[in-house]
Amino acid sequence: MGRVFKFPVYFIASLLVIDIHDYSGSLTCRDYIQLVEITDHSQVEAYPDDDHHILAECELDIAIYSLCNGEDEDLGPAYQKDKSPQFNVLKLPHKSLDGLWDSLIFAGPIRESSLRIITRMMRIAKQPHLNPAVIYWHNLVLLHGPPGSGKTTLALALAQKLSIRLSQFYSATKLVEINSHALLSKWFGESSKLVGELFETITTISSDESSLTVVLIDEVETLAGSREKASQGNECGDAIRVCFITFSFYDILACNTDCINIYCFVPVYRCKSWPED
Repeated sequence: MGRVFKFPVYFIASLLVIDIHDYSGSLTCRDYIQLVEITDHSQVEAYPDDDHHILAECELDIAIYSLCNGEDEDLGPAYQKDKSPQFNVLKLPHKSLDGLWDSLIFAGPIRESSLRIITRMMRIAKQPHLNPAVIYWHNLVLLHGPPGSGKTTLALALAQKLSIRLSQFYSATKLVEINSHALLSKWFGESSKLVGELFETITTISSDESSLTVVLIDEVETLAGSREKASQGNECGDAIRVCFITFSFYDILACNTDCINIYCFVPVYRCKSWPED
């Protein structure tokens, strides 16, 4: 019988620390650390009965972070100048998004698989000697499903987790949440103008290579319609311009390896009537 090799288990631990200012006394480790938890692991399915592991035989990836509360955010002049109701910028990890990840319950490992794939591709993209012609990622995540299935909550939870997992590569993470309904105007030509100004602002915000930018568009089908319908002339001219502006600016954001685009949409199901006998 051949020898069985058992590979070390890879653990990811998260440490939630408390930001303490103007404290002159002596502090111990327990005064800083509020929570320590194992957030992920690479447990091999061949050994499902292992309920304990020797620390020396494990590989640890520790992420230390503190939650923002909205009072100490400094997002720079790019957002302060163009602040508008069409989008919202949030510095991550944020206190308001704490607990969203644990509240998600799916039939399969959707959230775990999505987080692992995105984290792995972002780490590969940050390799200095990587040839983009060999491995290229469009940094686009599409979440589709019926209304109320948890697409937006999953997108927000992924952004929160990515800000912690990728903290060794980025000093800060910004979530740009776009309100697609606020971009649609009843005035002809105004919607395409608002969409163009919006994506120009996002391009400016995501130009900082030291920070990660997560762009979230909920109900993206309201902005990016069908190109086939647009070419057939079934939509008005302003809607066609909004569609093409959205796709063109996505091509610009796709070239930015420090930006992740998460789009949520509701698929349209066409029902075919049964033929009459």
